Amino acid sequence: MKQLASCLILKENKILLVKRFKEDFWKLPGKILMENEDPEIGAKDGALKETGLPVDIVQIFNEYQYKSTNNGDDTINNIVYEAATTKTEPVEKTNEEIEKVAYFEMNEISKIKISPNLKLVIDDLGK
Repeated sequence: MKQLASCLILKENKILLVKRFKEDFWKLPGKILMENEDPEIGAKDGALKETGLPVDIVQIFNEYQYKSTNNGDDTINNIVYEAATTKTEPVEKTNEEIEKVAYFEMNEISKIKISPNLKLVIDDLGK
């Protein structure tokens, strides 16, 4: 089972998402963890690498298990951390793997294609 650590970054009712070149959907910033890698550190490192924004972890938001979109046999365990950033300048693409980085209003999420795990997070945010 693959371990993923992601950051849920909310600012003024907007959520920060990234879109990779090799994927056709938006997702939370984060990364697949190496064996024995601390998930909190991995989430922070992934967010910085994908968005250019340093983040502070506030708390664990939730943990999810789902099937990979790349390989249906892989199960992914995703720890999602609520995170905060003090940087206010516009987010820019900082990584050759990332096509776009953007904040979305919560009511815009239904108009874009999102990852399966982000659907779970959005459902939990609505509760």
